[in-house]
Amino acid sequence: MKKLVCMLALIGSSILPAAAQSNTETTIAQSVDAFNTAMLNADGPKLESLLADELSYGHSGGQVDSKTRFVDDLVKGTVDFFTVSISDQTISVTGNNAIVRHVLNGSVTNKGVKAELHLGVLMVWRRDKGSWKLLARQGYRL
Repeated sequence: MKKLVCMLALIGSSILPAAAQSNTETTIAQSVDAFNTAMLNADGPKLESLLADELSYGHSGGQVDSKTRFVDDLVKGTVDFFTVSISDQTISVTGNNAIVRHVLNGSVTNKGVKAELHLGVLMVWRRDKGSWKLLARQGYRL
């Protein structure tokens, strides 16, 4: 139930701003929502489909993960997201690249240690064969 509430919050966060977005921006916002939902559900196959092989995933504490490590940590339960909500999202598209910025609030356990998150997030998405793939992500403390 808790994850369902979070998914509804994610969906709601992208519906309102979508009215003023282009079709491309709406598609990217949907990709961001799908990514967050896949993190919540530790859905390895969905994450694999959304992430570029060259992913650079920067955590707010300074650690940088590859695609393989990021997905493995979620699927194996090393990192477990309980809630995720985003706000203040902006999307800027230039050619086959998009820059997404938002504020992320949530709760997570990392190696058994629970933490509340309040982060700024910068994501770089790349259009690859008709779909958008997350190429880089950097979280930073607010």
